[in-house]
Amino acid sequence: MRIHPRMWLLGLAGAVLLCVALWQTDFAVQAAVVIAAMGGGVLGGLIAELRGSFGLPGPGQYRFMIERAGEGIAILRGGRIAFANPSLGALLRCRRPQLLGRPFECYVTAGQRERVREIHRWLLDGETAFHCYETELLPADGGEISVQVRSHVEYQRGQALHFVFVRDISKQRAVAEQVRALNEYMDSIIDNADIWLNTLDKEGRIVIWNKAAERISGYRRDEVQGCTDIWTWLYPDETYRAGVFSRAMDILERDTVAFDLETTIRTKDSRQIVLSWRSRMLTNTAGETVGSIAVARDVTLERRAQEALQLHASVFETAEPLAIANRQRVFLRVNRAFTRMFGYPAEEIIGRTLLELQPDQTPEGFFARLWEELEATDQWSGELWERRKDGTLIPAHLTMSTVRGVGGAITHYVAHWQDISERKTFEAEIQRQALYDPLTGLPNRRLAASRLEQELGRAQRLTGFGALLFLDLDRFKQVNDAYGHARGDALLASIARRLQNILRIEDMAARLGGDEFIVLLGSEPGTRDEAAARAHRVGEKILAVIGEPTAVDAGELSVSASVGIALYPDANMNAVGLLQMADSAMYHAKEGGRNTIRFFAEASRTEFAHRQSRFCERHPSIDDEQLLLSYQPIADASGRFAGIEALVRWQSSERGLRLPTRFLTVVEETGLAAAVDCWVISAACRRLAAWQSEGVFPNRLRLAVNISPQLLTLHDFPRHLRRILWDSGVQPQALVLEITEAALCNDVQKLASAMRTTRDWGIGFSVDEFGTGHTPLAQLELLPIDIVKIAQTLVAEVPGDDAKARLIKRALRMAGRLGVGAAAEGIDTHEQFDCLRSGGCRLFQGNCISGPLTEEALITLLRTDRIGFIDEMR
Repeated sequence: MRIHPRMWLLGLAGAVLLCVALWQTDFAVQAAVVIAAMGGGVLGGLIAELRGSFGLPGPGQYRFMIERAGEGIAILRGGRIAFANPSLGALLRCRRPQLLGRPFECYVTAGQRERVREIHRWLLDGETAFHCYETELLPADGGEISVQVRSHVEYQRGQALHFVFVRDISKQRAVAEQVRALNEYMDSIIDNADIWLNTLDKEGRIVIWNKAAERISGYRRDEVQGCTDIWTWLYPDETYRAGVFSRAMDILERDTVAFDLETTIRTKDSRQIVLSWRSRMLTNTAGETVGSIAVARDVTLERRAQEALQLHASVFETAEPLAIANRQRVFLRVNRAFTRMFGYPAEEIIGRTLLELQPDQTPEGFFARLWEELEATDQWSGELWERRKDGTLIPAHLTMSTVRGVGGAITHYVAHWQDISERKTFEAEIQRQALYDPLTGLPNRRLAASRLEQELGRAQRLTGFGALLFLDLDRFKQVNDAYGHARGDALLASIARRLQNILRIEDMAARLGGDEFIVLLGSEPGTRDEAAARAHRVGEKILAVIGEPTAVDAGELSVSASVGIALYPDANMNAVGLLQMADSAMYHAKEGGRNTIRFFAEASRTEFAHRQSRFCERHPSIDDEQLLLSYQPIADASGRFAGIEALVRWQSSERGLRLPTRFLTVVEETGLAAAVDCWVISAACRRLAAWQSEGVFPNRLRLAVNISPQLLTLHDFPRHLRRILWDSGVQPQALVLEITEAALCNDVQKLASAMRTTRDWGIGFSVDEFGTGHTPLAQLELLPIDIVKIAQTLVAEVPGDDAKARLIKRALRMAGRLGVGAAAEGIDTHEQFDCLRSGGCRLFQGNCISGPLTEEALITLLRTDRIGFIDEMR
């Protein structure tokens, strides 16, 4: 076959291009060059050589170029291989003759054959002239080869020539797989890192947003990727956001490639998170900025811990005295308050032990018990004396706690002191006020009763006798009336000092109240007659010193006294009985002409027993229903009911109706007070329950009943009272128990406990005869009081007695400070009512308002809810 010279020239140029392409360029370029050369290059010569037959090609001028190609080349006819170069045979691990005539698809993996068949169909149908795809071929020796196939169909004189160029891409696939695995590995590292990581492109859009960033911020990757406004979400406060960006720009403008920053972001669920940022600019090989990368660590807990440490350090230095000691109880650290309290500089006390603060007189075994309890319970608290550097002792409240390590062993001790010097001083003052008479400084009734009990117990153990002297000043009321209470008080204080001057240290003088004193002479060995003689001598000294004139306001006052003496011990005698015997003897002294001494003798004992029996043996007044109740209203300033007080009366078959002033003294002396009180409470509760059920007793009112503190503090009284309430069916909130102010000088703590127990049921409390007992405010504050009733002995003297008016004002002020109501009792005239109302009193009781009423008369008034005395005064 003869080929035109021009075609050879063009074929030579095409061959050169083809060799360069196959040798130096990638497969995509090779294919493009081959296709471009098809019209007049090597393929053109090849086509010419094959034009006559599509069997095995014969020798040609350009065959060596095709056979030298590194990629496999095949020409398909009807889908079968009509020509294959050696590279294709090497690729499929077989000789070229074995390839010829076989379908190309048989070398394609089963899973890809249909896809390859479809692609070839498109080419042959003319839907596309050129297609590139990747697939896997099956070499003759087994396995699979990843290849890239370029297919092209060329028509020559109506004949379709299907050219296939096959390139082995196994290595590229392996490299790509390595790159993909490496990318996955890096992505896994980035996503599973415990720190926030994000990248931005040069326009500030989010590119990478790892899982830690999602977890911390609450924003998912798909929400923020490509966004630039994420920072407005994380920093919603515009001013704060501007500050963050300004600080970042300041750092960047200093040509810093990386910078550190700490900011507080707001998460999607509005939590505040503190992040510590580390950021770096990303540049290309030319040094141009292409973006940035930032990592952030959540330091919220660290910052909170730092703040807590700073707070603890601040508290440690500003709180009360604190110290930390090691396991060996050696000081490791103290604060400034400690150095101020104990006088030790920190550097001087550190290294010394806790025991060096303890005084020598600390009770033996005290600290052994302290450390034992501390190690068992991890805390100890109590009061003790501590020693300052200068040797002075101070009372302190010490609280100690342990610090234990991981294994549970004690590693440190923490000690906290409170200087309680002021509190101790205050408590001592309260104790003094509770136990001592404020006017004279002598022990009061409460302390005297305690001392009597102690002395009686001591006398029972010893062989000997003592004496109790009961003193009452003669006609002292006339002194008060004539010279005023201020001078009367000065006289009482002077008499108290004289009594103390004539007594031994072991003896005691006490003021019971008003113008009553007692002198207790301790038991001494000897006979009863010797004790009586000694008591008589002391009594004479007492009469002598009391009778001495007392200088008061450039004048002199003189009084006398009546003295009753009772010796002790005696069979079945207690403190109350001894006091009653001395009191009874004192009354005999008054009956004997005053300014004299009388002993409680057998005759007195007989009289004493007679007075007991006079009230009636086996309580006939109670059993025979001789006790009655009457009711006295308490009104407000408008004349409306504000309360009611139940009063007991004795209907004697011999003497008729007896008022309380005529029989209550005998009741108290005979020990029947508790029985009478119980009867009054029970009767009052029954009537009150009946009124409540009948609807005649308004819910806003309360019925008051007098009760002795001795009954209230009996251990079984709460149970008895609860039984009375249960049996009567009364509502406890409508009941008020009244105790006299004089009774408050007894054991206040015990009384307060009993009152609180009863108060929990809804029962109220009022203090009767208020304003005369000089009870300290601090003592009153311990009691659950609802109302105080100003004593009628004060009310009776107003208007006209300025001293009594001042006492009333003082009582009203104390009621205000206690936050309780105040009522005045014993109001007998309109002038007294006007005076008290103008002075600030709001509740009133007395004959001017209404006298005691029978039950029928009371119910009649309750139905009108007006007492009417205001209308009468108008």
